[in-house]
Amino acid sequence: MGYPNLLIRDVGVMMRKGIITFFVLALIVLYVIIYLVPSVTGMLDSTYVVEYGVLSIHDDTTGFLIRNETVYAAETSGMVNRIQEEGALVRRGTRVIDISAASAPVPGDRLREIKNSLDGLMYSSHGNLSQSGGIVSYFVDGFENKINTENALYYRKVDFEGVTQDKVVHLGTNATEGYPVFKLVDNTNWYLIAYVPKQSEGNYVEGRNVDVILSKPKETTKEGAEEETEESDSEEENYGSVEMRIVSAEEEDGSIRLVLQSNRFFSGLGELRTANCRIVSASVRGLLVESASIIEEDGKPGVYVKTKTGRYEFVPINILGVNDKTTVVSDMYFYDEEGVWTSTIGPFDDILKDPSKRDKDDDAEEETETEETEEPAAEETEETEEPTAEETGETEEPAAEETEETEETDTEEGD
Repeated sequence: MGYPNLLIRDVGVMMRKGIITFFVLALIVLYVIIYLVPSVTGMLDSTYVVEYGVLSIHDDTTGFLIRNETVYAAETSGMVNRIQEEGALVRRGTRVIDISAASAPVPGDRLREIKNSLDGLMYSSHGNLSQSGGIVSYFVDGFENKINTENALYYRKVDFEGVTQDKVVHLGTNATEGYPVFKLVDNTNWYLIAYVPKQSEGNYVEGRNVDVILSKPKETTKEGAEEETEESDSEEENYGSVEMRIVSAEEEDGSIRLVLQSNRFFSGLGELRTANCRIVSASVRGLLVESASIIEEDGKPGVYVKTKTGRYEFVPINILGVNDKTTVVSDMYFYDEEGVWTSTIGPFDDILKDPSKRDKDDDAEEETETEETEEPAAEETEETEEPTAEETGETEEPAAEETEETEETDTEEGD
């Protein structure tokens, strides 16, 4: 009696294991269907649906900040108590720092280089008071008296050789007599010089405003209170967007040199010497199409739109702006260069991604249609030939009958 019960238990265990295995496999299949299949099919799609959107017309480049700056040297050595924080706007005669007597460490190599480059050009901090109004900063790089706004329109690429953000030093809380201790920046008029590709020249018109998104490329060198340290920050710090006016846009060595001017403040104004810049020249709204899907026919740009019959039809487009891999175009209709009303693509049209595939697809369809046309033609030929033979046979039989009747008549007359 024990064997049947044992067998039943084994069968039950096996069934439970089978059910669990089934559910696990079902979950795996569902995962593949839900997550993997759409990705693969999306990659294989030959068309895409066009939709409305806003395209930012911009160039990503490196910019050099040009400003008027005054560096102040410490009157004594000691510990620095910063009364005014980085970026504070002060008037003339404002106390910026206090220095308490204390032994100071030996300045680092980079700070000594900066002192030597500014030697004789720094202001004495008479009572640690500001001699003019401006933005307080505790960053120096030695270029304060070499790069200024008076020459902003005349600087060229060669003038910025060796000018990098990693040469900027963040002053510590220890002051050494005769060494930089803080500086003031004139925020009422500063410039940014940047170079953009030649093909972007039409996007920049003198006198027009642009938005510049600024970010710090690298962490600046830090002069520590106890020892010289150089640290790098892997994260890029973004300072937001600043509105600037285009003062000049001229060609230089195959690129367009932009001179931009502003009186707007941003938190990195006193720190940045170079910056990663995204210069946004315009934001255009319209239908967004992939630039790779645009082709020219008879000198006019357009795309191939999939019709209800499955064929592709060339439709002209009116380009409003281009940025990287995306192009924004007019919707429904536009007036061409000759003022002619022209119908164009609309939202949710099916656009062929690769125009070269259209010719292959059409050739294949034409071959299929040709074969289908040839087959009925052959059948019609056979049908045409068969009745001809029958007609011939019918014609010959009566002739034979008439001959026999004629012969019978002649015989009777002879009798």
